[in-house]
Parts: sequence; C-alpha cells; structure tokens
Amino acid sequence: MKNKTFHFLWIGQSFANFGDVFYIVSVVSYLYHLTSKAMAAALVPFFVTLSLFISGIVAPIFFEKYKLKTLLSYGQLCKTFLLLFLSLFLQWGAEHHIAIVYVFVSLIAFLDGINNPIKNSLVPFIVSKEEILKANSFLNTLDQFIKLSAWPIGSLIVSLGSPFLLINITLLFYVASSILMFLLHIQERAKEKVAQGKGLKKFLLSISLGWEYTWRNVHAKSISVMSFFEGIGNGVWISAILFM
Repeated sequence: MKNKTFHFLWIGQSFANFGDVFYIVSVVSYLYHLTSKAMAAALVPFFVTLSLFISGIVAPIFFEKYKLKTLLSYGQLCKTFLLLFLSLFLQWGAEHHIAIVYVFVSLIAFLDGINNPIKNSLVPFIVSKEEILKANSFLNTLDQFIKLSAWPIGSLIVSLGSPFLLINITLLFYVASSILMFLLHIQERAKEKVAQGKGLKKFLLSISLGWEYTWRNVHAKSISVMSFFEGIGNGVWISAILFM
C-alpha cells in the first residue's frame, strides 16, 4: 500500500468523488435560482440516478472490450471535458436551453457509473495479495468520508460564493484526477473472450452473463438490491434537503 500507484489511485479518485458531488450541488443551485422551480433542480439527481442505472447495465460491454486502466483514465478525461463544456454553457445562456444541462449531467453520470466499479477492481493489480482487504477497506472508508463531507462543503462554497465558483473548483479536481489516472502503472491480465457472437447478439449475451451471475450469487444479489434502493434514496433525500 506504500507504492506510488496505489497513492495515485486513491488520491485521484478522491478528487473525482469530491468533484462528482460538487458539480451536482452547483448545477442544482444554479437551476433553482434560474427557474425558481424545485422540479427543475430536482430533475438533476433523477437523471444522475437514471444514468447510473443505465451505465450499470451496459458496463460489461466496456469491461470486456477495454482494459480497466484505459476505461478509468479516458473516462475521467471525458468527464473533465464534459464538465468544461457544461461550465461554459451555464455561463453563456443555459436559461434558454435547460434540457441541454440535463444531457451534460446524464453523460457525466453515465461515465461515472462505468468508472465506479473499476476502482476496487484495480486493487489486486496494485497491492500484494495480503493487502487487498486492507486496501479495499481503506478505499471504502475514504468513500464514505467523502460522501459525508462533500455535500456540506459544497453547499457552504455555494452560499459564500456562487455555483460557478464551485463548478470551477470541480473542474480543477477533475483535471488533477485525470492526470493521476494516466500516471497509474498497472499490468493487467489478458482478457478472456466470454461472449460469443457479433453485434446485438454479443451485446445481449455480455449483459446477460453479468445478470445471470448476480441472480445466482446470493451476496451479489443482496448488494445489487441494496445499491438499487440506495440510488433511489439518494435522489429523494438530496432533493429534499437542498430545498428545505
């Protein structure tokens, strides 16, 4: 756990996780002040949750075709560019095309849904076998700390400054995270071809393999159900707390 690659991973993902919360707070605050409608702002966490759900379904296609490190680094880079375009769009006339804001939010969340499972999956390639449990425990504890602290910190920055200040801070976090992800040195094993066929058949088979394993494995099924209700709950409480 003392090697540089592991430090690059957890620091970079910490920047990304803070940014994932910060930009949602900034967009929600901006839309609410722009439209004075709670519904317009509440749709942000709804589209985030919906995009995470969709990306969770199609993620096996990407995992089978590309290396995990490639997905993580280029996925974070794409999120950075999307956030940059979103920031420019918010400053140059989003009040006339609010629907486009939801498109940007959905695309960022979609990429986030693909990147989320990769972080822990890379740990066995970085640390020794004896330290995998310790490393995953550290990463999970760090994630919970960020989830606990990012919302009040983001809200405080918005109240003292502006949504644009927070989204620019998020952009800096995303840039730092992208750089660190490209600095990861990981030797992955060659991928095995598990899905046969072409086109739509291969697409459906790749998805069905993941769902079949989840359905048969009791622990995987429990975690999936828990994550489903957690995603719904997040969309509800975020909207409720921010507009109280």
